[in-house]
Amino acid sequence: MNAKNVLFCVSSQPEWIATASQLLERQKWTPTYWITRVENHAAVESVFGDATLHRRLDLNRGLDASGSEMNSWRSVSQEFFQEGQFYISTAMEMMDRIDLGQSFRNQERKRLAVNMLSHAFD
Repeated sequence: MNAKNVLFCVSSQPEWIATASQLLERQKWTPTYWITRVENHAAVESVFGDATLHRRLDLNRGLDASGSEMNSWRSVSQEFFQEGQFYISTAMEMMDRIDLGQSFRNQERKRLAVNMLSHAFD
């Protein structure tokens, strides 16, 4: 079984920490990036101390995990872009569902999706 670094973007329920622990044990899925509410950061950090914690509201505002702007284009390789295409497409679909007011243009959504992936796997 191949080990994988994974990004978790799940509900704020504490059961997800136990689920992530089981996935680590059984499937070798290591949470390296965790998008959640700030109330969960201490609990996640106590189990997965090396994971990058990202406040969900900051992410929605286009801020990276440290609170810095993610609005500028980052340089990514063609290989990275091709490997991440599935995830970018999934992220775009999720943004379509979440943005009921259509406040993000398509180009802004793509920029945010690519920047999120490049920050997560940097």
